[in-house]
Amino acid sequence: MKNTVNNKPFLLLWGLLCMSISVFAWLPAPKEPTTPYPYQPIDSTYKFIKYTSNHIYQEDQTVLSAFFAQLDSLRSGLLNKVSIVHLGDSHIQADLFTDKIRRNFQNDSLLGNGGYGLAYPHSLAKTNNPTWFTSSYTGKWEACRMNNPKTVCDWGISAINATTTDEKATFSINLCAFKSRCYEFNTIKLYSDQIDSSSFSILFNKDETEVAPLVTNIQIDTLQHITTYTLSKPISKLTCSFYKNTIGQTHFTLKGISLENTLQNGIVYHSIGLNSATATTFMRNEHFIAQTNSLKPSLIVISLGTNDAYGKNFNQALFVQNFTRLITQIKTANPNASIILCSPADSYRKRRYPNINFTITPKLLKALAKEHHCGFWNLQYIMGGYKSINKWHQKKLCQDDKLHFKRKGYELQADLFFDAIMKSYATFK
Repeated sequence: MKNTVNNKPFLLLWGLLCMSISVFAWLPAPKEPTTPYPYQPIDSTYKFIKYTSNHIYQEDQTVLSAFFAQLDSLRSGLLNKVSIVHLGDSHIQADLFTDKIRRNFQNDSLLGNGGYGLAYPHSLAKTNNPTWFTSSYTGKWEACRMNNPKTVCDWGISAINATTTDEKATFSINLCAFKSRCYEFNTIKLYSDQIDSSSFSILFNKDETEVAPLVTNIQIDTLQHITTYTLSKPISKLTCSFYKNTIGQTHFTLKGISLENTLQNGIVYHSIGLNSATATTFMRNEHFIAQTNSLKPSLIVISLGTNDAYGKNFNQALFVQNFTRLITQIKTANPNASIILCSPADSYRKRRYPNINFTITPKLLKALAKEHHCGFWNLQYIMGGYKSINKWHQKKLCQDDKLHFKRKGYELQADLFFDAIMKSYATFK
């Protein structure tokens, strides 16, 4: 007998089921939730430090959420790099404080070492070089620093320019000068006037015998004045020399250099410090603020205020006005970055006079942080408060000027700052 059952509804349902299976097969796998960060408290070695008060002030939990979300993405493999930019004065130029923060981030197995980053050869400007790499030069160079009010230059990301008219001049940077630690890089991001036809052409490591060329690709950002060189292999030492293609090439100006490694995932911690810098220092040239964006920071840390509030005639209204301008400009250039303001440390004026101004600056900076949706770290209070610099001096943590710190003191501050950040990150949801 012929089957009279209508199979069309069944066949239609079967087809829809097959199509659904096919569609779901193409969908990306759901993201596994990132486990909470396993926070480990810092050792409470010194009784005068307020360890229990060591935290990043946030008006609400969204203040650092963009940065913490980036850390989550780095840990889960959705991001390769997370960039941090730390801006400051002489406490930052030495790179003792910032380098220990860098190491704390990069030694964390959950975050990783993403490479070194900005590495300006300060020897060109005849000023102290950051501690954990070496630089040298040959030939004659003329430097122009942002912290000199008598000079006006077209500064870049490092707040220092160095210019040579000597075709035979060179400069070198060694990121493997210390056996305890080496950084390799396969990308050179050069901030210079190279797009100008009057600038010398550049060679990297010309004295090395190479079967294949070192540079495999060049990209030029004419807007930001950045030339990015991709290398055929990772290296740790760079020597830059020059040559002329045309008679019109007369000089070379170095405005900044970032040595990066695309083969390593993790944190890149850029340090930009300038002796005697104030909030107004970094607003003297629009290119500086604009070029911070080229580093793609997820977090910007501002450690300024020591020089702004050092003198007897401290003007609170002007302090607020200058920091407001700086924060506004940085946020405009980096709208997706989180920002942390750090108060200056307690210190003495002229070695003998306790500086009451540094009990005022934390209140002003905290109010600015609240107003501009920034984090705030109160170093002055956490280190022990007013006149606590005496205790740091007794423990040989600071210099005799009771203004600058010794390596051990800066590294202790770095551990406290890292502890405060990661304490907040451990509770981020």
